[in-house]
Amino acid sequence: AVPHASLPSWYSAADVFVLGSHREGSGYAAIEACACGAVPVLTDIPSFRMLTGGGAIGALWRTGDSAELASALVRVCRADLPGHRVRVREHFEESLSWPAVGRRARSIYERVVEGRRRERLA
Repeated sequence: AVPHASLPSWYSAADVFVLGSHREGSGYAAIEACACGAVPVLTDIPSFRMLTGGGAIGALWRTGDSAELASALVRVCRADLPGHRVRVREHFEESLSWPAVGRRARSIYERVVEGRRRERLA
């Protein structure tokens, strides 16, 4: 077990973060790893597709398929890891950070309010 306060040091020291879940509601561990620039290699489940921008960062592999996991790891590790880590951090800031989540929530809320306004005027 690693104390939560120590996780940033662990994630920042890693080049790659591997998680083979069958189901995740949100994937907090993967989000935390991305925040530290660890390149995610995750199972291809809905929440991880969303976290990686459909696989735009890191790699996704079919749950239970060890050969596909091995292939994903080789692909990621043969790539420009320092550059990929930078792209993961950029993706985190643009899509997964609290400010990004807040901007998206506000945008959704504004669209709902505008839709209701239009319904009242119709």
